[in-house]
Amino acid sequence: MSPHGTEAASKISARHTRMTRYLGDLEAELRGRGLMVVLDADRPVPRLYLGGHAPGGDNVLAAPGKGQSWWYWWPCCDRIAPAGQPALAAEMIMKALVAETGAGPQEPAGWLSGCGLPTVLAMAGERGV
Repeated sequence: MSPHGTEAASKISARHTRMTRYLGDLEAELRGRGLMVVLDADRPVPRLYLGGHAPGGDNVLAAPGKGQSWWYWWPCCDRIAPAGQPALAAEMIMKALVAETGAGPQEPAGWLSGCGLPTVLAMAGERGV
């Protein structure tokens, strides 16, 4: 592997590790509030699935925004809260689930998934799902 390739791979690995750490923090907060969640870190861009439903369910991403500050994001590119504030993000997620659907902690909202994931992935510097 060329020095440039090694450097690029190192940056991708560091970004993946950071995404996973932020989502793990949020996972703990949401579990503490009674929401079933599944952290899927076995893909290029880790996701936290809400309602305990693995791929295809509502999910949250962690990625940098403009200015390199990290945020929790809905797949439709709406920011939830700064990634360093998992308690605030958990509060916002719980409010969104209840306000939009009347769903309880164990029920996924359904409307959150699939509305712009490629844009969030591009913002995170990834090329695929």
